[in-house]
Amino acid sequence: MADKTLRLRIQQKYDTVVNWRNSSLVLLLGELALDDTNGVKIGDGIHTWNYLPYITDDIVEQLQSSFVLLDNKIDNAIIETNANLNSAVVLLNEKINDTQTVINGNMQSIAVSLNDRINNLELNVTNVQNDVNQINTEIQQVIDEEIPTSSLVNPADPEKVVIIDCGTASSDSKE
Repeated sequence: MADKTLRLRIQQKYDTVVNWRNSSLVLLLGELALDDTNGVKIGDGIHTWNYLPYITDDIVEQLQSSFVLLDNKIDNAIIETNANLNSAVVLLNEKINDTQTVINGNMQSIAVSLNDRINNLELNVTNVQNDVNQINTEIQQVIDEEIPTSSLVNPADPEKVVIIDCGTASSDSKE
């Protein structure tokens, strides 16, 4: 909110002591009223002029003491609040650090677990490749042992003979 400067004059209530004594006006809480003897009274929102005390040096000293006490209470409250806030920040930082430690530990556990699974998968793939190679070798042995090499005449070109050997074909000219 912007500050505004107002150029104005404030006039307090002022009257003679005689008029004030005859007045039924109740001064508002905190409202100042002066008389022709330079006496000052402060309204309490309940009583008329006649029932309010004059502001004396004793009252001013009491007000000053009250303000000092209030000021000290405010200062102590601020100090206590700052201490509480600092403690809360320290606790919050500890909680954050604990949480980060747990998260880091969990992430490391997950990473180790994933690495173990990857290693197991790589081992399984290697085993499957070895099994496939073994099966291919066994198939090749069966083919070599069970299927004799034979030759066929190509009906499209009887001069060429097709020789089948272990699953491979080659073409030779007939001699």
